[in-house]
Amino acid sequence: MSDTLKSESRDYSCPSAPSNGEDAQLLGVVLGTPEKPEVVYVSRDVDASVDEVLGQVDPTILPTRILRFSARCQNGGCAQFDGHGCRLGRDIAKLMAPASDTPPPCNIRKSCRWYAENGPSVCLRCSRVVTTVTASDELMPIAEMVKASDQTSAQPAA
Repeated sequence: MSDTLKSESRDYSCPSAPSNGEDAQLLGVVLGTPEKPEVVYVSRDVDASVDEVLGQVDPTILPTRILRFSARCQNGGCAQFDGHGCRLGRDIAKLMAPASDTPPPCNIRKSCRWYAENGPSVCLRCSRVVTTVTASDELMPIAEMVKASDQTSAQPAA
């Protein structure tokens, strides 16, 4: 990995950001089923603010379960950042099966941290990523693995 990628100074975009970030933008809509979700990406910037988009969502549904947002990467302020890059993007590229043979159109690819660090292989899997996962999601094993890794790295060495 180059020093540029290790640096926190570049403004990367996170393709799986929370909806409440100050610069959050709608990236896509989650379709499919809970067992096999598929994100359909918006083809251009949506003119509506995130608040306007969220105002159309049933309040009993977590927005990040049915919508994908992007925002500026928080680097070291994010639990997924391991000091060298995004663990989540790396795990998705290595552990998830591709959803397609070609990368889908994407509004943030030029600034996407996952793409910068993992290349187009992560793009082939990105449409299967739902920000909020449940026990029935394919990502649950990855989420559990990351959680276990966080707990292991947080424990002091003997």
